[in-house]
Amino acid sequence: MLYFADEEVLYNPRLRRRYRVVDGIPVMLVDQAEAVTDAEHQRLEVKAAGQGTEANSQTAAGTDSVAES
Repeated sequence: MLYFADEEVLYNPRLRRRYRVVDGIPVMLVDQAEAVTDAEHQRLEVKAAGQGTEANSQTAAGTDSVAES
């Protein structure tokens, strides 16, 4: 997962889903997740790379985790 504080969102690049963060709490409800377009996915990937942030979608348990610089 990628966290973008300036946009108040968490982004899962593997699933291509964006989750809003409200008052510092991510809204991780499936029905509230937003699917992103290919163009938006690319924008977020480039933004993450520019910030030195990498997605960590493969942990020892096989679950997603947040990685920040």
